[in-house]
Amino acid sequence: MCLICAARPACGPDCDYPAQPVIGATPPGGGTVAPGGTVAPGGAGASAGGTNVGAAAAIADYLAGGYLSWLDETGYLAQPVHVTSPEGEITVSFEGITAAMRPLAEAALAAWADIADLSFREAPADGAQIVFQDDEPGAFNRWRYDFGDMRATYLGATVNIEAGLANLHGTEWGSWTYATFLHEVGHALGLGHPGAYGSFVEARSGGRLFDEDTELMSVMSYFRHDGHTHMFGSRAWPVTPQPADILAIRALYGTAEEVRPGDTVYGRGTHLDGPLSALASGSKPVIATLVDTGGHDMIDWSHDGRDARIDLRPGAASTVDGMEAGLALGPETWIENARTGWGDDVLLGNALDNVLEGGAGNDTLEGGAGDDTLDGGAGSGDTAVFEGGFGSYVLRLSAAGIEATDKRADGSGRDLLTGIEYLRFADGISFGAEGAVRVNTLSGALGVEVDDLSTLARLYIAYFDRAPDALGFVFWATQMSEGMSVRDVARDFFNQPETRALFPDPGDAGALIDAAYSNLLERAPDAAGRAWWLDELDSGRVDRADFMLALIRGSETNAAAEGDRRTLTDKTDIGLSYAVAHGLTNGANARAAMEVYSVADRAGSLGAAGDLIAGFRDAAGEAASDEVVVEIAGVLDDPLAWA
Repeated sequence: MCLICAARPACGPDCDYPAQPVIGATPPGGGTVAPGGTVAPGGAGASAGGTNVGAAAAIADYLAGGYLSWLDETGYLAQPVHVTSPEGEITVSFEGITAAMRPLAEAALAAWADIADLSFREAPADGAQIVFQDDEPGAFNRWRYDFGDMRATYLGATVNIEAGLANLHGTEWGSWTYATFLHEVGHALGLGHPGAYGSFVEARSGGRLFDEDTELMSVMSYFRHDGHTHMFGSRAWPVTPQPADILAIRALYGTAEEVRPGDTVYGRGTHLDGPLSALASGSKPVIATLVDTGGHDMIDWSHDGRDARIDLRPGAASTVDGMEAGLALGPETWIENARTGWGDDVLLGNALDNVLEGGAGNDTLEGGAGDDTLDGGAGSGDTAVFEGGFGSYVLRLSAAGIEATDKRADGSGRDLLTGIEYLRFADGISFGAEGAVRVNTLSGALGVEVDDLSTLARLYIAYFDRAPDALGFVFWATQMSEGMSVRDVARDFFNQPETRALFPDPGDAGALIDAAYSNLLERAPDAAGRAWWLDELDSGRVDRADFMLALIRGSETNAAAEGDRRTLTDKTDIGLSYAVAHGLTNGANARAAMEVYSVADRAGSLGAAGDLIAGFRDAAGEAASDEVVVEIAGVLDDPLAWA
C-alpha cells in the first residue's frame, strides 16, 4: 500500500525499541500509549468488554514508536515523527489531486482529527506540511526531513494516491481508495505499520509481529479482517481509524476535546454524511470505530437481517454485517441506545441508562448497570439476561411489561422489559423453561379474574394453612389463564407433595374435614356438618380431590354462617396481600402471616398481619436477601392497605 523511505527501515522482531522517543522534541500528546476502555462516566472504572485492550496498546506502541526506529552508530532510536505548527494547525495542500479525489483526502484528515488534537488548514503546496499528489504510480507516503546536526527534523510528508485508482476501485466511502487515504494520512501524521514490514512481500514473509495485526485493530495494517494479507477484493475496508490507531495518534498529538457532542444516530436513519454514512447504506460492509464525546446516541442496525451482536461498552467490538468485530467503540465512547433488525441478535448495554431494541428475531438483551429499557421486539423467543441470581431481583409484572430491580448495592439498576419471553439469571434457575424463567409462567395472573385468584388463594389456605407463595401462585394462575379450570387446579392440589405430607392418609376423611375447617374457617366443624361431609365423602358423591373446593364454595354461599364468610374473606385478603400485592415467596413467612389472624380480634389481627407482611417485604428488598419477589401490579389493590 505504501513505499517507506529506505532511510527508515522497519524495526525487526528482535530489536529493543524504546517506548518513548529519545531524541528530538517530546510529542505534544506526551508520547505515552495508555490502554483505553477503562474510563467510565465521572471517572469510575469500567471494563472494555469485547476489545483486546492489551493487544491494542501493544500495537499502538509499535505504531507510534517501534516501527519508526532506525539503526545508526548509536543503535536503535525512536524518532518522534509528528507534524507541528506554531499556529496549532497543520497545513495541507490539495493542489496535486483531482476534484474527485479531494473529498476522500479531506475526509481522511477529518477522521484522524476526530480522535486526536489535530486541526488542518489549506496552504499552497510549496509551504504545506502535508502535500497530496496523484502523478506517480501507486499509493505511498514519503516523509521529508532535515537531517542537520544528527537531529532529524520532520518537515512534512507527500501523500501520493495514483489518480487511476479511483477508476479501478471507486471513490465511495468503504472503497479501497478511501481506505488508502486513511492509511497514508496515518503515515503522514507519524504512524508506522503494526509489524516489521514495508511491503506486501515483507508482510507475507514473517513481518507480522502481532496475532491481532489486522485492519480491525489498525488502518495501518496490511492484513485484512480474516487475517490474510490484503487483496483488492477484500470484503470490507475501514472508514475510520481503529482502536490501536486511536491510542497511537493520541500519544503523539493528544485527545480531541469534542467529537459529535450532540445526539447522533449511527446506522439507519443517520443524519451524518461522509464516511460514517456508509454504516447506513447496507450496500456493502465496512469497518469502523466510533468516537463520540456526548449527546444521547443510537446504533441503529435495524436495516439488516443477519445475526448481529452489538456491545455498547466503551472499547468493545460488535459483530455487524456478518463480520465479527467489524464495529468498535473508542475507549471513552458512550453510546446510550441500540436497535437491531430481524436476525437473532445479542444486545449488550453499558453503565448508562440504555434502550435496547431487538427486532423480529429471537434476541438476547443484557442491560448491564443503569436503569435500562429492554424491548425484545416481535420475536417469540427473546431473552433478557441478568448478571445476578434470581433472588437478587424484585420483579414487578404489569400490563406495561416487567420491571426488574436489582436489590444489590452494586447491581444493575432497575430495568423495564417489554416483548421478552424468557429471563435468564446467573444461577441458572429453571421456571417454566430449561435454564430460564418463562415470562408467561409469571404473568398469567394478569389475565385471571379476581374472583378466581381469590379461590386460588383459598385453596392454599384450605390445604396448607398458609398464604400462597408468589411463585406457586403465579404458576397456577398461569395454568388457569391458559384454560385450566378451577376444579382441575383444586384436584391437582390434592395430589401435591405438600398435601401428601400434611395428609399422609388420603382415605382418612375425618382428618381431611377437621383440617379444612381449622385452616379455612378457624374453627372445628360442628357435629352435624362433619357428619354430613363424611357421608358425602364415604358415599363418593363428593370426591376427596373435590372436597376443599366444595367446602370453599359452600362457605362462600352459606347465608346462615356470616362469621365463616367473614373469616374466609379476611384470610383470603392476607393471602392475596402476601402473594400478589407484595410478591413474597418465603413459605415459612407465608405461614407466619396467616397465623397472626384471630377471629377474636379480626380488625386488630388483620392490621398485625399487614404490618408483618410489610416487614417481610422490606426485608426481602434488602441487598442481603436472596428471597425472590414477584409482584403482580394492576390486578388488585393491596387488601390490607387500610389495616
